Amino acid sequence: MTGRITPSPSPTFTAEEHAQSEEEAKIRGLIGHHHLAGWWLRRLTRAERDYIASVYRPMGADGMHLLTEETITATSESTVDFLFQLATWLRRPGDQYLARRLRDTASELARTSDERRPGYHQGRHYATFAEEILDLKRTGNLSDARRLLRHLIEAMEAESQMQNVEVSPWYYTQMADVLKRIGGPDEVAESQQVLARYDQQKADFAKRQAAVRRPRRRGGAQP
Repeated sequence: MTGRITPSPSPTFTAEEHAQSEEEAKIRGLIGHHHLAGWWLRRLTRAERDYIASVYRPMGADGMHLLTEETITATSESTVDFLFQLATWLRRPGDQYLARRLRDTASELARTSDERRPGYHQGRHYATFAEEILDLKRTGNLSDARRLLRHLIEAMEAESQMQNVEVSPWYYTQMADVLKRIGGPDEVAESQQVLARYDQQKADFAKRQAAVRRPRRRGGAQP
């Protein structure tokens, strides 16, 4: 006996869910490009969305248009980097709760990211970790700050080699400060080595730049 296949019932949506689904489909801009429409509508209030758009003004652009209306076909930023960069526009003291929520969302995404480019650690660009470093220092978690800074310096130096960009002194001076605060003789000695490491990176970058600018001799390669 052949059994009769009972079709699955069609999903039902409340009027509110249907309206929200339609609103998500209309979102373009950077939010739509990065597939963040659901997060934008569900995790942020309208007032919060409007406020973010009002302060987000890269090159004087209309923030809401760029975030949700403009047609974006490509961008060099990952979704994680975009959210961390968006959080940097929330600079006032009263903005910090909202900025932290954006960074927390970015961190959640980074944990499942397979990003392995030079300059990245745990799915995030090294430059997005500055707040974590400062928080670790403020709360006295110096061992964790030391461990994280070691990873970030390695990521930064890998990016410098691959893309021929200059390293930032901030990470070296932060590491030196952390080591001095820990205060053991080995750490004090290492703090000096870290600063010397930065000087070497700076000198190596200058040599690479000079090599790029050096003109070739006519009739043969530059020795």
